[in-house]
Amino acid sequence: PETTAVLAAHALIQLADIAVRAGDLEAARGFLFRARTLPAGDDAARLAIAENLAVTLDGDGGRALRAYFWGGSPRFPPPPAIRVAHAMDVIEAMPASPLGYYLLGRNLVGLGAPEEVVAALARALDIGFDGPLFTRECARLLAAQAFMAQNYQEVERAAEILADPAQPTVTRLLGRDWIERIYFARHGKLPP
Repeated sequence: PETTAVLAAHALIQLADIAVRAGDLEAARGFLFRARTLPAGDDAARLAIAENLAVTLDGDGGRALRAYFWGGSPRFPPPPAIRVAHAMDVIEAMPASPLGYYLLGRNLVGLGAPEEVVAALARALDIGFDGPLFTRECARLLAAQAFMAQNYQEVERAAEILADPAQPTVTRLLGRDWIERIYFARHGKLPP
């Protein structure tokens, strides 16, 4: 009872990881369902949702997602190239889902290819997510990478998503900041 929601969610996600590696997908689904119900923040919720999809889906999509999340050693995270390859397998198995494109873009961040990140994240937004958690994070990543790629149209698109009145205050402020950055990049001065 004294455990914080954040700590409890992370513990449940770890228990799900152990269950998947032991071949008990039913137990993993239970742990992930419990993790999703806790107020542990967007990061834990997104991970629990994506991992739950991985243990729920049958066929190539489920196999590709399970390889993405649990394909390597639990002690040593896979290198970025392996994560990118797994994300591409998810896209191949589930081309109509935004998740593979989101995972690809997320794993390309920091590898010196902002144009490729923009293409993947923009495709994810084009397809569309169910709910705001992935949309918000995708837009946050897209804004920064599109700015680096000088693709101001995609920065504006991401900024509009982030600045939407339905978003939390901090997210709206981030969207507003990107709108002002684009204005400055185009006009050399702050907006009126």
